Amino acid sequence: MFGLEVRHDWNLIGKVYLFCDSLYSLLETINDEAPIITTTGENKGTLRYSIVPKIHEDGEEVSLLDFDDVNQLVGRTLDVKLELHGAKGLPDQLCTEVYGQYNWIDESAKLFTTAISPPGKKSKNVDWNYKHQHELHLNNYIVKNLSESVIIVSVFGKISEENMKDIVNDFAKRPETAALVSPDKFPNNIGEIFFDDQKRGKADIMIIEENEESIEQPYE
Repeated sequence: MFGLEVRHDWNLIGKVYLFCDSLYSLLETINDEAPIITTTGENKGTLRYSIVPKIHEDGEEVSLLDFDDVNQLVGRTLDVKLELHGAKGLPDQLCTEVYGQYNWIDESAKLFTTAISPPGKKSKNVDWNYKHQHELHLNNYIVKNLSESVIIVSVFGKISEENMKDIVNDFAKRPETAALVSPDKFPNNIGEIFFDDQKRGKADIMIIEENEESIEQPYE
């Protein structure tokens, strides 16, 4: 027996791991790509991003070519511009209202969030054009661990109403479950769908519950 829960809400598509070894070496990463990976290791698309470090003193930009790595910058502040340009190759089922969210390296409690792709619009390729200037205070702890640090970007998307209907329609095509789909609740008010499916000729159970509560937008 197995259970499946489908919500008309944001679901985690996968995570992107941006390793900071290039940042440790004070190198720019421009228009690079990284895979969006699920917890089981499946590739669910690609994130496009840039990471650009800079040092300023007395209002002037200092050339990073004068330094080998961050070890020579202990006590200073590294300005890091992180750009999340967008994502491509997203799964068809979860490519509605897509956004990304991450914690900065030394601010574990604060979440940073991109824009949400246009409401109701389904697209496997989305543009966020997200930019944020972070400050990285290079104390001994940060410098020691930066080469092994990772910026983790979580990518979320909604199941489109079209896909929600497909799930119910596929379920309804089966003679033993067709009677369990309530026509007065489908397809206008798709809320939460729960069903348990027990194979080998045993009965299936499906319950459709309306959820009239509004879905909160991801906070910034």
